[in-house]
Amino acid sequence: MRIQQSNRGVKNLAKHLVGQLWKSQWLDLLPSYCVSIVAHLLALLVLAMIVFRLSPKSHEVAPVEAFENNGSDAIAPALDRLELHVDADEKQVDRNDISTTPLGQLAGGDPLAAVEPHAAPLDVRPDFSVLTGPTVRFAGELAGRIGGARAKLVARGGGTTASEKCVGLGLRWLARYQQADGNWNFHHGPDDPGSLEKCTTGATGLALLAFLGAGHTHRSEQARYRSTVDKGIRFLLAQMKRAEHDGDLRGTVVSNEGMYAQAIATLALCEAYGLTHDSKLKEPAQRAVNFIVQAQDPKGGGWRYAPHDPGDTTVTGWQVMALKSAKNSGLKVPERTLARAGHFLDAVQTREGSRYGYDRPGETPAMTAIGLLCRMYLGWTRSNPPLKRGVEYVSHTGPSRDDIYYDYYASQTLHQWGGPEWKQWNEVLRDQLVETQVKRGDAAGSWKPTGDRGAGAGGRLYQTCLSVMTLEVYYRYLPLYQQEAAKPRS
Repeated sequence: MRIQQSNRGVKNLAKHLVGQLWKSQWLDLLPSYCVSIVAHLLALLVLAMIVFRLSPKSHEVAPVEAFENNGSDAIAPALDRLELHVDADEKQVDRNDISTTPLGQLAGGDPLAAVEPHAAPLDVRPDFSVLTGPTVRFAGELAGRIGGARAKLVARGGGTTASEKCVGLGLRWLARYQQADGNWNFHHGPDDPGSLEKCTTGATGLALLAFLGAGHTHRSEQARYRSTVDKGIRFLLAQMKRAEHDGDLRGTVVSNEGMYAQAIATLALCEAYGLTHDSKLKEPAQRAVNFIVQAQDPKGGGWRYAPHDPGDTTVTGWQVMALKSAKNSGLKVPERTLARAGHFLDAVQTREGSRYGYDRPGETPAMTAIGLLCRMYLGWTRSNPPLKRGVEYVSHTGPSRDDIYYDYYASQTLHQWGGPEWKQWNEVLRDQLVETQVKRGDAAGSWKPTGDRGAGAGGRLYQTCLSVMTLEVYYRYLPLYQQEAAKPRS
C-alpha cells in the first residue's frame, strides 16, 4: 500500500512539472531537439525518484531483539549481518575488542568508566608465513565475539563496561607473559607460579582460548594481539606429534595433566579454525580430535589421565567441549564417541541425572556443573526435568569465592540455561571477579590464585585465564536454549 501511494505521489509531481512547462511561453522559443532533451530528462528524473523510494536504506538493520525468539540457528546469521552494517560512529570502534569503548555508545545505556588501551604486541614485526590469509567474518555460534553483536550480547546477558574492561586488562597481562617461541607456562615467574612447569601445551591452549574468546585471531583486522595469537598457534602446531601418537598435543607431560592439555590445546585449535576457516589449521585440528577419539575409554566412555583409562568427570568435561567445538567447526567427530560420553555420564549421575560425581555416582556442585554442561552439549533439551532440577541446584549453591574451576563451568551452564537463575548468578560472580582483579603493579590485570587444586597447580596464569573466560561468557557461544528460554515457563 505504501509503495502504491509513493508511486502516485511521484506521478502527480511529474504531471505538475510537465504542465508548468507547457504553460510557459519560453518553451515555444526552443528548437524541437531541445524540447526532446527536456522531455527525456524529466522521464529520467521520474524513474530515479521511483527507484529511490523503493530501494531499502542501506544502513537499516533489524534489531537483535527481532531475532531473539527464533532460536540460536536464526540468531547466528542475524548477528553476522550486524557486522556488515556499520554506522559512521561505530567505524571508529576496534572491531576485535570493544572493551575499549563504553557499552553505552554501542548498546544503549549510560557509559561507565573508559577502558585503558592495551599494550602493543610483543612481536612488532610478526612472521605470518605459516598462517596468513584473508580476513573472514565470524559466523554460526561464534558470531557474537566482535563488534556491535558482542556489545549487544554483553548488555543483554548482564555484562558491564567494567566486566569488559577486566577482560581487556586480563588479556594485556597474558600477552606480557608469552614466551619468545609463542608458549605460555603455568610456572611463569616468581609471582604466584604454578607447579606445572612442563605443561606448556596446556598453558598455551588455555591462554589462547582467552584471546579467541574475545575475538582475537591470527587473521584479525586489527593488529592488536594478532601476533600473540599467531605465535601461540604456531607453537602448538610445532608440538604436535605425527608418528606413533598422531595428533598428540600432551607435550612432555603424559601423566595426570596429559589429557587435560590435549583437550585444551585441541579446543584452542578447533576454535581458531572455526573462527577463521584457515585451511592450514584444518588438518592439524582434525588430527588432534582424532587423538581424543582414540583415547576414549572403550568400555566406560569417559577420559582420564592416559588413553583408555576409566574416565572421570573433570577430564571428560574438557574432551566433550573440544569435540563440540570440533563438530561446530565442521570437523569430523564420530557419533559413537559422543554416545559413549553420554554413557559415562550415566555412570556418575545421581537423582536421575540432576547431579554428578567425580568417577562414580555423586553430587558435588563442581561435578554437577560439568555434567550438566556436557548433557546440554550432548543433546538434553531445556524441557528435561533432571536438567532443570540440576540447574536449580547449582543456582541455589551460588558462586564460590575460592573455586574458579567450578565458577567457570557453572557460569557456562547457567548462561546456556538463561532466565532468573542466570541473572542472579551473574550479578554476584561478575562483580566478584571485577572486584578481585589486581588493579596495580606488575600483576595488574591478573587474578591471585584461590584455594582450588587447579589454582595451586596452574598458578596465576590458570586463575587469570579462567577468570577472563568466565567474563567472556556473554558472547563466547550463542545460547543453546535461546528459543526455549523466550517461551513462558510453566
